[in-house]
Amino acid sequence: MKGKREPDQARREFLKRVGVVAGGVAIAPNLVTACARLASPVAGAPISSTSGWAMVHGILARIVPPVFPARDFDIRNYGAVGDGST
Repeated sequence: MKGKREPDQARREFLKRVGVVAGGVAIAPNLVTACARLASPVAGAPISSTSGWAMVHGILARIVPPVFPARDFDIRNYGAVGDGST
């Protein structure tokens, strides 16, 4: 159990929590709208009543696989030693 707090400390803690909750309430509608736009088949398009599975083709079409350059790294150049422990 926590010890008794000083009145100023308790007030600061209360104001911090009120600020966090108020900020969350102010941000939540914008966050919901942004997430809904991202979930639409075409970014920025209005949300339709299509089911999630109907959007799979559009989602897969937007995915671009990463391309990594063909490079090799010799770990001995970075301090590795073939002694079984280093």
